[in-house]
Parts: sequence; C-alpha cells; structure tokens
Amino acid sequence: MDNGGWVGGHWVGLLWLAYAHTGDKSFEVAAREWAARLVPRQNDTTTHDLGFLFELSHILGAKLTGDAVLKPPALQAARTLTRRFNSKGNFFQAWGPLDGTPGERGRIIIDTMMNLICSFGRATRRASGGSPTWPLPMRAPRLRDRFARMDPPHMSLIRP
Repeated sequence: MDNGGWVGGHWVGLLWLAYAHTGDKSFEVAAREWAARLVPRQNDTTTHDLGFLFELSHILGAKLTGDAVLKPPALQAARTLTRRFNSKGNFFQAWGPLDGTPGERGRIIIDTMMNLICSFGRATRRASGGSPTWPLPMRAPRLRDRFARMDPPHMSLIRP
C-alpha cells in the first residue's frame, strides 16, 4: 500500500522523531514526503484510523517544525472522522461504508477511542478556539460501559 495502510502515520512519526533527535534534514525530507502520501486520506470516510494517520504525520510534524502547512490535512481528517458518529448508539463506527448494512454501521472498536484522543481532541480544539467540535464526551461513556473490564480477556470489538 503506497500510504502505509492504517500504520502509515506511525512511520512518518518515527521519521519526525529521528529528525528531532538528530537534526538531520534527510529525516525531515523523508517525513514530509511520506506525510504527503497520506494527504488524500484526509477525506477517507471508510475508517476510524484517521487519528493514527494524521497525529503522527501532520500534527507532530507541525509541532516540530512550526510549519502550519501541515495542519490543514489533519483538521480536515478530524472533520471527516466526525461523519462516522452514530448518534443513535453514541459511538463512532469502526469500519465500512457510512451507508452500509446495519452490521457494518454498528461496529465499534476500542481503537476508535485512541484515534479520537490521539489527534482530534487537540486538532479540533485548536481550530475551534478551545472547544471540541465533535461528540467525544458522548463516545467515552459508551466505551467505558462496553469495553472497560476488571477481568481479562479485554474486548476490542462489539458487533450488533
């Protein structure tokens, strides 16, 4: 996969961290090239993995370099992710088409929470002047009620 699939942002994040640690411009150049490969995914409505993709590629890159050009794709990805919110169930749909079957529209996975916190809390708060523009407070109780358990094994997926 040209953009690294769901872990594409992790690779870019490692390149950014190598740049921050060494100051070697070749790591910055590589990070920017790989981050550019992810830009088309900012409008990908088929996955919850946008946080994994854009936090480490674009938000981290902007933070380390001060380059504001890296921020807009992450903010657009945050807006795209909000389309996956299921208001009846108070959760974000994990995968599949937004207009898919009830089974596709009802899948929830713990990774979605990591994607929301990972990038979009910070990104949307900055863009909106301080208040979140997506319904994370509604999402957290659903995860707590369904996934948080004191006894193993831990659940990672709920299907309708």
